[in-house]
Amino acid sequence: MMANAAPVRQALARGGLSIPADVVFVGGMQNTCTSGITWYDVDRVPDTHREEFAAFRRLCGEAGLLDAQERCRRFDSVPTDVTADEALRRVQGRAADLAQVRPEYGHASNAVCIVGRRTSTRDLYLDRRAFLMSYEPDADADNAILERTLAAVGPVCGGINLAYLFSRVDPLVYGAGTKLPHNITGLIGVMDGLPATCGRACPCKASTSTSRCGC
Repeated sequence: MMANAAPVRQALARGGLSIPADVVFVGGMQNTCTSGITWYDVDRVPDTHREEFAAFRRLCGEAGLLDAQERCRRFDSVPTDVTADEALRRVQGRAADLAQVRPEYGHASNAVCIVGRRTSTRDLYLDRRAFLMSYEPDADADNAILERTLAAVGPVCGGINLAYLFSRVDPLVYGAGTKLPHNITGLIGVMDGLPATCGRACPCKASTSTSRCGC
């Protein structure tokens, strides 16, 4: 990670952003189909941080289990009393099934963004409808962090929700249509089969928001 390099930290410090020496950055990518996370360059985590990072990975694994369990309640092919371990196996199976056109189903319908301490929403069932932004008011006496956070929340969350909305209103014109003939093109979007029409937003399989899906 660039932020771990001393020259980068020195340059940031000259610009007014000082990163504490005991802070280590680790890259990761969440797979929204499998509810798992792929970590990068973990061999570069210092010995002083390995135990703490291992504990963090375990917590992320537990969160993935619960995420899979919540998503599975939307699938008619999965019983509503499915355990978290079985739910994870189900979503992983969907992700690897070439016949499954909706492996990532269960991510639409966001309705609100909650900015605050995570303890404020702990144990609440939000039905997968809330963006959660961590914020510690005690570390923000002049509200500058809150101001920057809210300035980002509006366009980012609004943009995501509008992409889902218009993809649902007209999947072919404003969305990306059916994903079956999609070809990833230049890391900028998808082309829709032979017509080579560039998809603008979400495929119809991702923007479906009914409570249960017969897949």
